[in-house]
Amino acid sequence: MSIGKGLFGYFDLYEWYVETFSEEEKNEFKSIYKNDEDFEELVSGNVLSSHSPNQLHFLFHKIDTLIWHRKFSLALKFIQKSEEVIGSGSIVEKHFYFSSCIKFYDDSSPFCNQKKKIEYCIRQIEIGHLASKLIIDKELKYKISSPGYNTYYKFLNDNNQKEEAKKLRAKARKEKWNCNGM
Repeated sequence: MSIGKGLFGYFDLYEWYVETFSEEEKNEFKSIYKNDEDFEELVSGNVLSSHSPNQLHFLFHKIDTLIWHRKFSLALKFIQKSEEVIGSGSIVEKHFYFSSCIKFYDDSSPFCNQKKKIEYCIRQIEIGHLASKLIIDKELKYKISSPGYNTYYKFLNDNNQKEEAKKLRAKARKEKWNCNGM
């Protein structure tokens, strides 16, 4: 079985895409793709399968791409849609989605918002104990950092909440996250 209208159609997002983005925004979105074929795969044709297992996975990859290309106003629309479909994602997908949002609201973004950034840090930390079990190499040859822990730790230290920062670092270590930045 194939589903029409490209990857957006495959993930039941085509109507959202058409209704949410103006023609100017669609052209701006298209501009990040090196060739028309890559973009057309998103918005037209039949799709048999995708490497993304669900809507949230598909959307957070688009958010990261848009942030990388500094298309923040477009990324915001993908974040808003992601919040509607977050229930479709696994713990790991939510972890990486929250990382995308932390980047989006970071100081280098025109949408810089400390309160929102910390909100996404806390959301990521709340699932950290579950995400770490699924993400981190069991033999501990490879440990990754958690932007939620690192960013919130820095926030606590910067706001002279040293004891809370120390507890947070201990929690991150217990969950086996890379704490080099903490």
